[in-house]
Amino acid sequence: MTGSNYLNYGGDSIFRDPSENIKVCGSATDPTIEHYQRPEIKAAIIAYCTNDWAIRALNGDNGWYKRAAEPGKVQLTTPDDYDFLIRKHRTLYATLDLLDPGMKAVSERWDDRRGAPEKPIGTLANCLAFTLSVDIDSIRGPNGEDITTSPEIKSAVEAAGQFFVDYLREHGVRKSVHCLSSGGGIYHHIHHALFRSNPDWSPEDRDHAFRSATSAFNSLIGDISKQFFEQHPECKGKVKFDQLNNQKRKFKTLFSIHKRLPFAVIPLNPDHIEIDFAKAKLPLSFDVLAEGACWYQSYDLGEKEALKKLLAPYVEQAEGEMKERKVKTGNYEIPRFSKPIPPEKWPPCMKNIFQKAEPGLGPHRALAVLAAYLYQAGWPEDEAFKLWESVAERAGVEARIFDQWYGLMSCPSCQTLQSESAGYPKVGLGGLGYCEGCC
Repeated sequence: MTGSNYLNYGGDSIFRDPSENIKVCGSATDPTIEHYQRPEIKAAIIAYCTNDWAIRALNGDNGWYKRAAEPGKVQLTTPDDYDFLIRKHRTLYATLDLLDPGMKAVSERWDDRRGAPEKPIGTLANCLAFTLSVDIDSIRGPNGEDITTSPEIKSAVEAAGQFFVDYLREHGVRKSVHCLSSGGGIYHHIHHALFRSNPDWSPEDRDHAFRSATSAFNSLIGDISKQFFEQHPECKGKVKFDQLNNQKRKFKTLFSIHKRLPFAVIPLNPDHIEIDFAKAKLPLSFDVLAEGACWYQSYDLGEKEALKKLLAPYVEQAEGEMKERKVKTGNYEIPRFSKPIPPEKWPPCMKNIFQKAEPGLGPHRALAVLAAYLYQAGWPEDEAFKLWESVAERAGVEARIFDQWYGLMSCPSCQTLQSESAGYPKVGLGGLGYCEGCC
């Protein structure tokens, strides 16, 4: 559908007035719209995204923005835009960040070249609390089997999910952990009450504190993942732990419909992690809706110190990485293109890694670099992992390398890559042939 009510920002059709009752083109269908119009579902999603002092940005399959009243400017899509979003999108996502409600009124000029606002809207400097989370995701088998068709993959995901919950509980974080069946895996959320901004913090303080803590939590996820696979080697290649808590990180909302599978996101019992696909099929039962109404309600502020203690060993490392990144770039951000750079336009070193990486040619170093590059080149995580995995399988590199580098580390400079290294985790690739044709 085209016309004066729509603008195309970064490949995302933007509705001029979300209050108008018009069905919008996109991935939404009549059944998905009917699902989201159920009062219990709308109430649960809005409740998760809104409270008296903060909001989560709410968006769909892609895009963050709607057209502002002032020509050429955009605003964040928020829970206020719910009725518009469900007429456009099959899948709904919300940020882990809880933002200052004033962000709803902020508008910035759109930069067509970058596919983003000239100034970002809703940064960690505007963040008032954060839901530290992990996405425990299934990995497709060699013959296309997935979590819905392979009992082994499903069992691996459930085991990983239970391991993560039990680890947190052993370290004093119990009542504040909330779980969801995401369709293709499991979400674990630590209630944002354990990680709120101090009222005395400046925007710069908030930016620093949230970056430090999210980076430390990502490292903790990596260590829990390592321990899990050491104890459960049979689960390797069937499940992975996502380590991407960062600015405007989005997860599917409670009761969202999976983008590919015919299931909704529903609560899981953290005492006994078991995925029930029958319960997740549409239309959802009233029992499931009742579970959703109670989900994400409990927390214990006494667990805040336990979480702080759990993260303490990783904070120093996070602070060091932040300092190094700020020296290199002038800020804490890892620069990223808004749209994926196609492989034919990659620099020669990345093309060479993609085509030539193999055992004996520094595969761990090469695949770490490729993971970092794919994030900065604008590739979404699921698509990036598929590309990366095709090389990693040939080179004999485990998935944890992707998790440790995609979105977490900056792609090294040409000078660093061309230097020689004794091995991973130092990423010099000199003498291995990957930098042929580069500057």
